[in-house]
Amino acid sequence: MKIFKYILFLTLLVIIPKNVYAECSTSELNNLKISAISSKITYNYIDDNKFELIFTDLANNFYIEDINSRVKITLNNNSTTQTLTNYIGGNNYTFNFYGSESSSCPHQLLRVQHLTLPKFNPYSKREECKGNEGFELCSKWYPGTIKESEFIQRLNAYIKAKEDKKNNPTNPNNNQNDKEIKATLWDKIMDYLNTKYIFVLVIIALVGIIGIILLKLFKRR
Repeated sequence: MKIFKYILFLTLLVIIPKNVYAECSTSELNNLKISAISSKITYNYIDDNKFELIFTDLANNFYIEDINSRVKITLNNNSTTQTLTNYIGGNNYTFNFYGSESSSCPHQLLRVQHLTLPKFNPYSKREECKGNEGFELCSKWYPGTIKESEFIQRLNAYIKAKEDKKNNPTNPNNNQNDKEIKATLWDKIMDYLNTKYIFVLVIIALVGIIGIILLKLFKRR
């Protein structure tokens, strides 16, 4: 009977992973978090609004999980760098860092990183954008979404304004659009008051008269 118990004990020692007996101490957990924080996620644009993600400074004591696809990124063949492809621009991605099986804190959440990829602007490749790279809708990473008709309309207006400014550099009307864009809310309020000052004065006078009447009625009571 004693021999049977001894054999059973040895069998359990072999079958049960060693990390079951390891304690996930605060010190060990903090060291794992430091290791996870040291890892970086960067991206490169490939083509057709697709990116590749580069995971660097990987270690054997943690792994990364792409929450969107459930793909796990680990140290592979002792390579501390891994690259994944087919990530779409304009989308948000979340990556969780966990303690690995070989650590004292397996599957313990260590870190969460959110990543938003820029969206490639297909209009930036248009022939019309050559020489007009300064136009916001020709920017490679313009974040908005517009229809082609609006793009053409605004681009033509931009080109016309640029040509007018080039042909008539001293014309004060060339900067009219810039002034309108840069105008602050306070400037607009002051302009309104300057043009409608009579109307504003009448309102102020009426409010004052009504206030005086109400004050007299209150005193009589």
